[in-house]
Amino acid sequence: IVRREIASGLSLGLILGGPCILTGVGLLLLQGFLHFDSQARVKSDLELENLSLKDLSRKEDHLRQGILVNLREGVVLLDSQKEVRLYNPAAQLLLSTSSRLTLRGSLHEVFREPETLRHIEMAYSGKETEWTLRRDPRSLRLRAMPFDSVDWSQNVLLTLDDITRQEA
Repeated sequence: IVRREIASGLSLGLILGGPCILTGVGLLLLQGFLHFDSQARVKSDLELENLSLKDLSRKEDHLRQGILVNLREGVVLLDSQKEVRLYNPAAQLLLSTSSRLTLRGSLHEVFREPETLRHIEMAYSGKETEWTLRRDPRSLRLRAMPFDSVDWSQNVLLTLDDITRQEA
């Protein structure tokens, strides 16, 4: 008899309290689902934004590369280790075969003239400088300027102009 009363009391409690318990559990599940859905939406929004930023970055890189390729002025970027970090086709053309212009090539592979090396050292010490470099059959005006990079290391940006006709 005691077991039957306990069992029927439980049954009655579940019957009477069941909807309340189920409603509470349902609300918890719904809140969990809404939270999960909200997180999924945020993640999806972040993924879309990330893709958009990657696309924008790719377009800007393409634009910068296009500008470098189409300049008639030569551009060479030397890093803090005095190695070539970047150059454009005009620089390669202007320096011709008398220089070995390659990525990660050393400064001394590109320029051997003492005056040029002295001017580049001045740029590494913070001073912008300009001089004329004569390499037969050309005369080039070079400019060297300090150029801080994103990692705060000291680089030097060189520009080269063919002034052969101006001097003739």
